[in-house]
Amino acid sequence: ATYGRGREGERPLWLGSLKSNIGHAQAAAGVAGVIKMVLALGHGVLPASLHAQEPSSHVDWSSGGVEVLRAARRWPRVEGRVRRAGVSAFGVSGTNAHLIVEEPAAVNAAQEGRSVGVLEAAGVVPLVLSARTETALAAQAARLAPVPAHTDTLEGIGRSLATGRTHHERRAVVLAENPQTAQDLLRRLQEGLPAPDLLTGVGGGGRRVVWVFPGQGSQWVGMGRGLLDVPVFAQALAECDAALAEVAGFSVVEVIRGVEGAPSLERVDVVQPVLFAVMVSLARLWRACGVEPDAVVGHSQGEIAAACVAGALSLDDAARVVALRARALAELAGEGGMTSVALSEERARELLADLPGGIGIAAVNSPASVVVAGDLDALTAFEERCAADGIRARRIPVDYASHSPHMEGLRARVLTDLAGVRARPSATPLYSTLCGARCDTGDMDATYWYDNLRSQVRFAEAIGAALDDGYDTFVEVSPHPVLTTGVQETAEHCGHEALVLGSLHRDTGERHFVRELGRAHTGGVSVDWAAVFPDRAPVALPNYPFEHRRYWLAPEIPDRVANWRHRIEWRPFSPLTGPLTGRYLVVGSGTDPRQDAVAHAVEEAGGSVLRLTTDATPGQRARLAQELRESAQDVTAVVSVLALQARDAGEHDELWAATATLGLHQALGDAGIDAPLWLVTSEAVAVEDADPADPAQAMVWGIGRVMGLEAPARWGGLLDLPGQLAEPVLRHLTACLAGGAGDEDQIALRAFGSHVRRLVKAPPAPGATPWESAGTALVTGGTGALGAHVARHLARTGTDHLVLVGRSGGQAPHRAELEAELTALGARVTFASCDVTDRGQLGGLTAALERQGERIRTVMHLAGVPDGRAVADLDPDELARVTRAKTVGARLLDELCPDAETFVLFSSNAGVWGSGLLGAYAAGNAHLDALAHRRRARGQAATSVAWGAWADGGMADADLPGLIRRGLRPMAPDKALRALQQALDQRDVCVSIADVDWNRFAVGFTAARPRPLIEDLPDTVHRLPAD
Repeated sequence: ATYGRGREGERPLWLGSLKSNIGHAQAAAGVAGVIKMVLALGHGVLPASLHAQEPSSHVDWSSGGVEVLRAARRWPRVEGRVRRAGVSAFGVSGTNAHLIVEEPAAVNAAQEGRSVGVLEAAGVVPLVLSARTETALAAQAARLAPVPAHTDTLEGIGRSLATGRTHHERRAVVLAENPQTAQDLLRRLQEGLPAPDLLTGVGGGGRRVVWVFPGQGSQWVGMGRGLLDVPVFAQALAECDAALAEVAGFSVVEVIRGVEGAPSLERVDVVQPVLFAVMVSLARLWRACGVEPDAVVGHSQGEIAAACVAGALSLDDAARVVALRARALAELAGEGGMTSVALSEERARELLADLPGGIGIAAVNSPASVVVAGDLDALTAFEERCAADGIRARRIPVDYASHSPHMEGLRARVLTDLAGVRARPSATPLYSTLCGARCDTGDMDATYWYDNLRSQVRFAEAIGAALDDGYDTFVEVSPHPVLTTGVQETAEHCGHEALVLGSLHRDTGERHFVRELGRAHTGGVSVDWAAVFPDRAPVALPNYPFEHRRYWLAPEIPDRVANWRHRIEWRPFSPLTGPLTGRYLVVGSGTDPRQDAVAHAVEEAGGSVLRLTTDATPGQRARLAQELRESAQDVTAVVSVLALQARDAGEHDELWAATATLGLHQALGDAGIDAPLWLVTSEAVAVEDADPADPAQAMVWGIGRVMGLEAPARWGGLLDLPGQLAEPVLRHLTACLAGGAGDEDQIALRAFGSHVRRLVKAPPAPGATPWESAGTALVTGGTGALGAHVARHLARTGTDHLVLVGRSGGQAPHRAELEAELTALGARVTFASCDVTDRGQLGGLTAALERQGERIRTVMHLAGVPDGRAVADLDPDELARVTRAKTVGARLLDELCPDAETFVLFSSNAGVWGSGLLGAYAAGNAHLDALAHRRRARGQAATSVAWGAWADGGMADADLPGLIRRGLRPMAPDKALRALQQALDQRDVCVSIADVDWNRFAVGFTAARPRPLIEDLPDTVHRLPAD
């Protein structure tokens, strides 16, 4: 409405909507709207709004001169006005971002604006192509090849390519003189064929450029003449001409033009000023084309131009230095000479050693090229010696001996002539060939310029210093390249890669400059192509040849092994509060104040407490059963606090809590007491991965879960207390006893809240760093079938030395075959006969390895003994026998291998969810899971893997039919090992790995009573009602 006011009826404000095309684009709505309007401006069309034949009746369309675009229409032009559009993007909060888009000014196809003008002088047009890949570059050349034949101007194609497209890494420049040569060269690029005027390279930007200015020797008659019509070069040359005319006494422009009467370039006092002027003007041309120097280097008199370009000398001072010094040199004409020779400095000194005086090394241009200067006779003798040795030597066309003692006679004159020269620090670094390093240009006074004439030119050293400082591109700013070879040889000698370019060439003149611009671009140097090309109207060119790739998501193939992974998760839980009524039997040893605290809490909550003090030691089962018959027949529940007793670490004390709990459970059964049994522990479980857990207390949970399966009618549950009791903890405990826990039977009571135990899926997280084995690995149970599978996996993943531990050791069946197999996989193998429950034997083994310089980096504890008895029939000796290999072995390995980088305990799911007839086995495996948590809490490596049934040699082989009936499928060893690798990759603390048919498993698991442990698994039939 705002824009529509004051409009005539035939010129309304047209209204359109992007949503009618693509729907709501959320955060991209604004930019998509801009794209639509830019395209509309380009095509001169007002696009229709789709599905808007009947505008909304809720808008007053009569005010404001606004009309909906129901059909596309030509965008009219109004004299004196440009086309404009407003784009609005409304945010969810009601804010509006508004942008006005306006068409660009029309371009006159015949218009030519300011450009450098070098292309006209060179008579060649660079066609600049680039792509992401070589394939796309060839395809782009194929698309472009027909275009030159159908357009009036190559410059338009060249400018559109160079300035209208992104410059990708793979680059090519075609130097075309006419449409036919352009087409031919593009075809060669398409076919991958080389050509002199076809330049290719890989450029990623970030080049650091050094301009190199040579001394005398790059001159040629007519140099720079073709650039006199290039404004930027001509302007710079005119400035140099003006500065030199006062001190040189001639016009450098006339010399370059070849004006009759102009002095000859063969005179040193002419050629050096003219070279100076050409080099400074070429530098201006490079700058105009966008190539700036990051540093400069000058060789001999070229250092005057370098200092001027860098800003160390004013143009007037630089002109004075070059002209007056060259005039002084002219007085020495005919007294000496100079020879270039392909030798190292050391070898050249050897050849000069016994020659007459008056000759020496004037310049070191590269590790394999020097210049020798001095008396003519000595030079001739040196050249003859070189020829005799087959060494190439070339006399330089000068008749004086710079950088030699011949120059000492000019010292007073040079110092006097240049006394007024004032140097200054330059913004552009200058690497001096006088000192062979970066120098302070503020010190470039008359003395410096005399030393520059007299002393050796340390060009290779200066280039080497620049290379070491990170410069990687060298442009020789001269009429003809004379130092590019030396720069390349120095770079190769120093172990650096360098891009080395020239400027002009005596055979190809200005065309060579355009070629070097192309080489600079293909090498990664930034070139301002907009300045290089004259203004031309854009030419419609073929689109970029995108290399199409399909990104449709492949159908997800379930990772069966990953689906085997589960873990324990603790869910926050608040038991319902209610009165505690009835009579509670609290059974304890009477030796720990926490036992009293639990009894008092029950009493304070309203329950009647019957205390029974016993140690439930082996052999007391009958006596304890009799006591229970006499006093506990009518109790509401039995609360065992037998595990709440602080004891010293050790095998016997680790078993005490589980043994006492076993004795109580059996005595209650013998006495016929069916009241639910609640087992109270302390820090048996880790609610968080970093929490410590008590392995001895955890054994009560392991055997307790089996009690709940085998005697569900008299099962209450497991209640775990924190290390420090607090009133909220005891309040939650009594709430659970009062029935407030519902079906929950595995509860961790903590000061920060209670938690219940759940088995949940544990899919591997993406991006995990793969675990790789190395060094020495100790594998207990390593001589059995399961140990052999694990040993093979360790060998394949990089273990150098496998120590396979078992009671049979080297007498294990199939030992020779296994050793040969592991050796073929690249591992050294040691079979060790050792009882892992004997500290002396196991400690002796680890000490022996340490003495041999073997650090145990990986521990795999596989040792174990299965059982097959109901808890009611399990005697304490059997409990100790079954758990001993797992628990005592793990405890000793924990003590003896504290610094192992990988510490893996092979546990069982019997310790995770319980399993009938495996009470002792479940207790031992719960111990391993708790030990893993304890090690992690101490900052040590540990992973406990609770396995399901393994096929081909696992402990479950004897009862495979029964396992399958219950939904527990045996895992193929190769897949189980993949699951082990995933656990190591994921750095799991405790993980359950089993191939389970959860629907079948849940039927049996929940038949007698609900089992909240598995109710969150998506594949299970949730809790079935108890009969």
